[in-house]
Amino acid sequence: MATHPDQTLRLLGDPTDDERSVLGAFEYSTNETLLHTDTAVLPRAENARASWNYLMTSCGAGRRSPNLAGRGEDGQNVDRVQVTYWMNKLQQMDEPVDYLVTLNSNSRIDQDTVLARMVYDHPLYTPTSVAAQRKLASLNTGRTGFAGAYHGWGFHEDGCAAGVRAAKSLGVDW
Repeated sequence: MATHPDQTLRLLGDPTDDERSVLGAFEYSTNETLLHTDTAVLPRAENARASWNYLMTSCGAGRRSPNLAGRGEDGQNVDRVQVTYWMNKLQQMDEPVDYLVTLNSNSRIDQDTVLARMVYDHPLYTPTSVAAQRKLASLNTGRTGFAGAYHGWGFHEDGCAAGVRAAKSLGVDW
């Protein structure tokens, strides 16, 4: 099952108590995502620009740090973190135009530079979900295997590694 945990639970005909407990521990945030060419969202200093860039606009005194979900530790809504992937650097593209993928910043991007709009769900890493991650391997029974980026820190490589472990539980050596 290489789907988000909530989707996996809906797909399973009769999930076990362990599957309900472990997979049910994961929450996701929905993030508006734009592919664009507006470099104004990158750090002003070119030497400060990285493959992944973030801006936290609500880090004033006395405020809780925001996360991708737009909720503080107390569950209250706060400004979302803006994350921009500089695709030219990340993918080592030698292009005259800078291609950027930005989450949670539609209003800060020149709409004339937008090439595509997407909506993605990303895992939230909470003490509960991180504790559940340690139990994910025990769900691979030889009859059902589970994979996805939520098995690690949300990277594609985490999903691939989880897929290899799931395949191994089904008797397939990679």
